Amino acid sequence: MDTSSFIALLYNAALLISLGVIYDALKLESIKNKKLRDLISGLLVGMLGLAVMNTSWELAPGMFFDTRWVLISLCGLFFGMVPTLIAGAMMVSLRLHLGGEGALVGSLVVIIPGCIGCLFAYISKHKNLTLDWFKLYAFGMLIQLCALGCMLLMPEHLRFKVINAVIVPVIFVFPVCTMLVGLILRRQRDRRKAES
Repeated sequence: MDTSSFIALLYNAALLISLGVIYDALKLESIKNKKLRDLISGLLVGMLGLAVMNTSWELAPGMFFDTRWVLISLCGLFFGMVPTLIAGAMMVSLRLHLGGEGALVGSLVVIIPGCIGCLFAYISKHKNLTLDWFKLYAFGMLIQLCALGCMLLMPEHLRFKVINAVIVPVIFVFPVCTMLVGLILRRQRDRRKAES
């Protein structure tokens, strides 16, 4: 991994952390109208997703690597289905617009993690599970394994070249990022519940 790719991934991580800060600063939970709150939340996450995707590490022409699947999975886990659909549609539209050989896989790594995040939220709500650091880390690892699984669908001549290039950040850095941002969002959610 060269310096420019490391800087791109560092910038992506900073944008992920800004999700928690911005969401808390805007106090979106205080909006009483759920449809309006979902719309604004989805647009906020979508705009952050577009920012993440515009600072991607380009592995090869049309092959972009960033933290979009971490962002959309956390959106599903903390903000719900409607914001995830809005943000996901924005991110998939940009990825299809960029084109290239990785367009299909680039879209799948938005759709699948977003669905997993929503499913995880549903399960944790109905089983009354607390999202501690271990569960958030396990969630992050599951998301990364799904993203790597999607990468197996790339053209054969690129598949293992791309996986070898991204395996270290995907396995060692991204689950920790997911856990840290998840802990920030959980803490904010718990604080808002206590205040209300």
